[in-house]
Amino acid sequence: MTDRIVRLLVIGSVIAVFLGGLVTGYVLGIHRTVEPGPPPPAPIGPPPGPGPRQLDALLDRFSTEIGVSPDQRAAIATVLHDGQRGLRDTMERLRPELEAHRAKIEGAIDQILTPEQRDRYHAMMPDGLPRPPGPPLP
Repeated sequence: MTDRIVRLLVIGSVIAVFLGGLVTGYVLGIHRTVEPGPPPPAPIGPPPGPGPRQLDALLDRFSTEIGVSPDQRAAIATVLHDGQRGLRDTMERLRPELEAHRAKIEGAIDQILTPEQRDRYHAMMPDGLPRPPGPPLP
């Protein structure tokens, strides 16, 4: 074998390995798009407050698992309702401050990203970062 044939064989082998890698990557990429994706991420932030049914279910658990009396159940129900009202009032007071922090974080993220990345970020999260729980601000 001459040097020229050896060189051509080496070049041909490199090209064959490269093309084999491309084909394998393409086939695996096609296969992965058919597989089901991971489950969606859990929502960020606390879940919405318990509704009447959830409070009743919680009070039922107090009755069955802890053995509270009917008077204790009524007192606990009052505490839970008052506590819920207090939390709602606190959130209403803090919501503007939390929203300002969220907007500041979004602005800092926008400053880090390139214009193209910023467009993709806003397409990915059209409503921006998750807002604090509660009714929207006016």
